[in-house]
Amino acid sequence: MKHSWITWPIDNYKITALIVILLFIFGLYGVYMMPKDEFPPFTIRDGVVVAVMPGATAEEIEEQVARPLERYIFTYKEVNRAKTYST
Repeated sequence: MKHSWITWPIDNYKITALIVILLFIFGLYGVYMMPKDEFPPFTIRDGVVVAVMPGATAEEIEEQVARPLERYIFTYKEVNRAKTYST
C-alpha cells in the first residue's frame, strides 16, 4: 500500500501532537498579545445643514439654498454625497 500525506500524521503521531501543541501555544500567545480595547477609537464624520426660509416652497429652497450649498460642499473630495432633502 502506498503511503500518502494522510497516513503520515497517523504514523508519526508524536510529531503531529507536537505541531498541534505548538500551534495552540502560538495561538494563545497571539490572542494574549493582541491589542484590546472595550471602546476602540473611531470617528463618525457626519454633517447636517439646516436652512430656514419662512414662506418659501420646497422648490424655492431647493433652487436658492440647497443647490448652491451642494455645489460648494461636494467640491471637496472628502465629502461623500449621501442624502439631501428640501421641505
